[in-house]
Amino acid sequence: MESEGVRSSGEAGVPGGPIWLDFLLPTAYCLLPTAYCLLPTAYCLLRMDFSFFEREAEAFTAALNRERYLYRAGVKPALELEPIYDRHPELCSIDTYGWLHDQPLEAKPLRSLLDFVASNMIGQATWRLDEQLAEAEARAAVEWDGAALPFRAASLVLVNEPDAERRHALEELVRAETGRLSRLRCDRYLAAVSIAGELGFADYGSMLHELRGLEPAVLVTAARTILERTADMYHQALSDQSIHHALDGEDLWSSDLEWVRRGTEYDGLFAAEYLLPALHGTVAWLGLRLEEQSNVRLDLESRPLKSACPFCIPIAVPDEIVIVSTPRGGRLDFEGLLQQLGRAESLATVDRTQPFSHRRLGDIAVREGYGLLLRGMASEPAWLGWRLEIDDPRDVIRLAAFERLYELRRVAGAVLCEQELHAAAEPEA
Repeated sequence: MESEGVRSSGEAGVPGGPIWLDFLLPTAYCLLPTAYCLLPTAYCLLRMDFSFFEREAEAFTAALNRERYLYRAGVKPALELEPIYDRHPELCSIDTYGWLHDQPLEAKPLRSLLDFVASNMIGQATWRLDEQLAEAEARAAVEWDGAALPFRAASLVLVNEPDAERRHALEELVRAETGRLSRLRCDRYLAAVSIAGELGFADYGSMLHELRGLEPAVLVTAARTILERTADMYHQALSDQSIHHALDGEDLWSSDLEWVRRGTEYDGLFAAEYLLPALHGTVAWLGLRLEEQSNVRLDLESRPLKSACPFCIPIAVPDEIVIVSTPRGGRLDFEGLLQQLGRAESLATVDRTQPFSHRRLGDIAVREGYGLLLRGMASEPAWLGWRLEIDDPRDVIRLAAFERLYELRRVAGAVLCEQELHAAAEPEA
């Protein structure tokens, strides 16, 4: 007589085995791939010590930033993030996030490292979306003047287009293309919100508050105060610029303001051939020689897929900092490259003996402060006279002041929009 629940040798399934094995085995086989994927993380956690964590964090950040540099500089046509995340699973793990809490760290570096791991978890969850978005942007184009204008190049055409009607027509095309890309960005944000929930935060805004020390209520109050106190000043400055550029003050588009900021009438004063001498001269005045800094590299080569906006990317701090730009001349070129130079110098002079959290994850306001400091040189009368031999820079300085005010108000508006986004139950693309 056979035991109850045991199959005889003549029945289908596992001969002589309990019937529940029929249900357990398929489930176990399905879980094997998941278990296999978790092995690298489990192994790394077993051998994890803080020095190993820092070495892995440095290698991961360098690889990620190098890949982003190659893509944004137009060297590569597509982002390839998956291999980088696959090589460093322990840096994207909720177990590592918990492990950090047990390390004997001071509050500030601990918070920076927790934010680092949380950001990596978001990156791991969204790398496919990032690659898709990068590919979509690289392929995107608008029909302009009978030809396909690459989406990335449209912003340059906009700021250089003197005819208002043509600017507005192109802006509408760019907005439509931007809208088509918004779904991917929305999906990425929702994935980030999901990670915040996995880490125990009520929402994404709460995670930013805890890990980056951002106080939403304080930010909102500051943003509203800025908008209120600068309203009259801004409207007066905007009216002055509208009259000066013969624009309709009642129907100003974003592209009109970008064209005003571009300051094409001053291109002769900010000619491209003056840019590098001005850059080297400014750094020398600060006691540094750019040509002797092997850890700071200028990538000024023109490429079809290169970002239209200059940027600075720290591949290894302080050993490999890259400033990327495509100089064409003009006031914004000088400002942009000086700003990136300031950022680069703040990174290139970091003490290499400092721990990862200090070298890589320090207060970003310091870097931005150096960038804005050098950018401000392009609107200083003494610098304009010294480097560019501009005798009467009043109009240039007036435009630069309007630009600062415009950017300040735009950032304040962005803060309010972000807080609304974080508070929304279901953000719309």
